[in-house]
Amino acid sequence: MLLFWVGFLLLAHTYVIFPNHMRNLAKKLPRWPLPPSSKDFPTVSILLAAYNEEKVMEEKIKSTLETSYPAEKITFFIGTDCCSDATDSIVERWASQDRRVKHFPFHERQGKPSIVNALAAQAEGEILVLTDADTYFQTDTLRNLIAPLVANASIGGVQSAFHTKTEGGAVGIQETQYNDREMMLKAGESSRGAVIGAYGSGYAIRKTLFSPIPSGFVVDDFFLFMEILRKGFQCVLAQEALTELKVSGDSEVQYRRKVRISRGNWMNLLHFRTMLSPGFGFVAYAFWSHKALRWLGPWLLLAMLLGAASEATTSPFMKVAFLGQIVFYALALIDQLLGLRLTWLRFIRHFVMMNLALLHGFLKFIRGEKQAWWNN
Repeated sequence: MLLFWVGFLLLAHTYVIFPNHMRNLAKKLPRWPLPPSSKDFPTVSILLAAYNEEKVMEEKIKSTLETSYPAEKITFFIGTDCCSDATDSIVERWASQDRRVKHFPFHERQGKPSIVNALAAQAEGEILVLTDADTYFQTDTLRNLIAPLVANASIGGVQSAFHTKTEGGAVGIQETQYNDREMMLKAGESSRGAVIGAYGSGYAIRKTLFSPIPSGFVVDDFFLFMEILRKGFQCVLAQEALTELKVSGDSEVQYRRKVRISRGNWMNLLHFRTMLSPGFGFVAYAFWSHKALRWLGPWLLLAMLLGAASEATTSPFMKVAFLGQIVFYALALIDQLLGLRLTWLRFIRHFVMMNLALLHGFLKFIRGEKQAWWNN
């Protein structure tokens, strides 16, 4: 019975109690004032690692450069990772037309972390803005993203807010709501200056606080914000810095993505394990609540199942709890096999598949898989 209640309470904390706490804190977010004039904006180096992004690269570059940020203070560094499509030619054409665009083609697969490290070494801007190819900026995105860094010297990292645009698919609605929930959690954490891990859609960090990403790391965005927090600086959300994030609703694509992220999560958990100590205060609380407990979800679900099963013959409550879990997983399997297109059923399947992906990623991690590059 103890196993059941430990699993239940910890899962309730990460999925219900902590989100409600963050929702309340999110109501207290400040609006960051823009610098009064162009001369007060710092120089910015935008870093982008791309692999086979011909479908989005044209719009990505265009939306980034069509900005109200002072044009002379922007440089856009794009590293292409041995692309086999037209990505290189698109970037090269822009680089020949606009001196702000710098193209760094890599002719052997590197992986995003290695490319980001290489681009950061070339960048001379006071602020680094990291972004993904499938995220589009609005005209004022950069101005609003940089504003907190100008307003407060104790802030080292700023996360942009993003609007999710799904491309249909079986789990499009579920992924959209998942991302909306993540934004709410980051808003709550931001009220305490402790956004736990950046989201690759777009974020800014001070160049002086950039830490080279270790070889083989996968979730580099999480690593960079956590390093800033470990150095004693704040990471916040700029709600006015809006971006549009394109998300696939294909369940297989999302499963592979979550497996890769899960493998990277365990790398980060091992690397930043000391930050789970109470000595890190709210950062430790948010790290445990938002991330670590969620990553432990597969084992907590197993604890609930085994705990209820062990007491099912002697406790009517545990019998109901055990049978309820069996029905829950059966519903996920039914939706997987039949694709009934019932929204509530799809949420059950999405939750189960997410936890299976977490487990799959953990197994890859303990096997020591090192591949740091990605495939579309």
